[in-house]
Amino acid sequence: MSTTDSSAGPAAVPSSNGAINSGDKADAAPSSPPVASSSSGGTSGDSVVTVAPSPPVSSSSAIARKRLAMERSAWRRDHPPGFSAKYAPMPDGKGQDIMRWQCKIPGKKGSIWEGGEYVLYMDFTEDYPSKPPKCRFTPVLFHPNIYPSGTVCLSILNEDEDWKPSITIKQILLGIQDLLDHPNPNSPAQAEPYMLYQQNREEYIRRVKQQALSMRPRD
Repeated sequence: MSTTDSSAGPAAVPSSNGAINSGDKADAAPSSPPVASSSSGGTSGDSVVTVAPSPPVSSSSAIARKRLAMERSAWRRDHPPGFSAKYAPMPDGKGQDIMRWQCKIPGKKGSIWEGGEYVLYMDFTEDYPSKPPKCRFTPVLFHPNIYPSGTVCLSILNEDEDWKPSITIKQILLGIQDLLDHPNPNSPAQAEPYMLYQQNREEYIRRVKQQALSMRPRD
């Protein structure tokens, strides 16, 4: 089995606190949370927004924030074409939430997912990177390994299976993109796409292509 989702249906995230609420444990925790910023120069849509400072936090939370700031810097230096990954806006629109990321995954070229741009949110806890983020598609995708809640069922996102603290955000997103085109029938999470994938592949392909068409990026 891969990651589980308590909100899933028969087949069958939190954000941070008010400001910015799991870095390798070898990293020394800073005395205060880093102030991170996002600026243009990677993916389109990035804007110059500074993450608002937060109250004093625990050592583990500081480690998580430090690692996420490093992940964001690494992403801006080098990321796969067509992908997007940045801090999500705070609910009140003031600043960005370093513990919640808004991502976009393009369908693989030559696959039935090609042409679609799929929005994914990653929610991190204070235990990151000891524990993986919760990854959820919004809107929910028609896919055998996506729970009805939108949560992704993938072994590298399960701390009891293949998750390792060294796994990067880029590796997670590439792994999810690969999962879209190569479902794992041993970890079904959504009944209808699973049954069609197993019993009526032609109809499954038709539904996925229709979905990709409806999720083409808007100019």
